[in-house]
Amino acid sequence: MNKKIIGYGMLIIIFIILLIVILFPKIDEVHEEKNNKTICEYTRTFKILGIYESNDDKYLYVTIRAFQDEDIQTIRIERNMAEIKEGNYYEFTFKTSKKVDKNSILSLYKNSSIISIEKTDKIGLQQVDKSVCN
Repeated sequence: MNKKIIGYGMLIIIFIILLIVILFPKIDEVHEEKNNKTICEYTRTFKILGIYESNDDKYLYVTIRAFQDEDIQTIRIERNMAEIKEGNYYEFTFKTSKKVDKNSILSLYKNSSIISIEKTDKIGLQQVDKSVCN
């Protein structure tokens, strides 16, 4: 009977060692992947088509459109990000660690955070549409 207990104990120890050997590298890979996420910044120029009040005093809703683009979206921004006026152009800088379709306003907005909004006088092809990830 002691031999059976010792045998089962050895099997359990071997099983635990195998689990550690198999799972430890995977846990380390996940940890390393989280720590090595690439932070990207995108700057795009948008025209403010409309400004709307929010129920929350900290925010505004703005309708924006990029030059020669059919994509028009209304997004929520922090009121203190910039003093914006309808009809003017602004350079929005987004920061993200996710994969983003930078040609889609909604993808940029949902998968990034706005880190700055700056008024610009650039028009047409002079407008900024760049990424630090490229």
